[in-house]
Amino acid sequence: FAVTSPTQILAEKNCERGEDSVLPCHLFIKPDDSWAHVGTHIFKSVKGIPEHNLHEQVDPVNPCGFCGRAGCQIDLSGLPNARTTPKLVAGCSRAHTPFSYGHRKKSATPCTNVPILCMLCPVIAPRKSPPVFWKYSMYPHIRVAHPQHWDDLLSRPMNLPADLALNIAISREEMKALGAISGLEMHR
Repeated sequence: FAVTSPTQILAEKNCERGEDSVLPCHLFIKPDDSWAHVGTHIFKSVKGIPEHNLHEQVDPVNPCGFCGRAGCQIDLSGLPNARTTPKLVAGCSRAHTPFSYGHRKKSATPCTNVPILCMLCPVIAPRKSPPVFWKYSMYPHIRVAHPQHWDDLLSRPMNLPADLALNIAISREEMKALGAISGLEMHR
């Protein structure tokens, strides 16, 4: 006879509802919502906000926007311009398609963790564009790879091209919704 564990029964019921376990916390969430949920974990990791209930810690350097781990490659096909929105090409087994880049930047979710071209990095052949990083990973990337654009005293980027500064900006409302600041801190 087969013994079914409570965890296995729960996992099967969640799969029937179209949900999957999310890394790094192992909650069951619909695939379309997992990106925003993982984004919250990434944001907290980058901001140094401890999460003691995680089964796996988020990669502190360049976490994947779908799973929070290191090593998942991302790229954008088609450079953004006035008429087109780039499409995400992701090498993560947790990536869900279609992932609409434009929709995510305007989504109702507080998470705006989208792939961004690092205009500070050189274009290295055979690529035709700079490397791509998830938005919430850009601060650590700039701090490490472009220290001349990092203000250590304020712990933030400085002297960025205007379009890059706009693309990586995170509003105080988004920070609050992601659990990085309290309502009292917002009014300072």
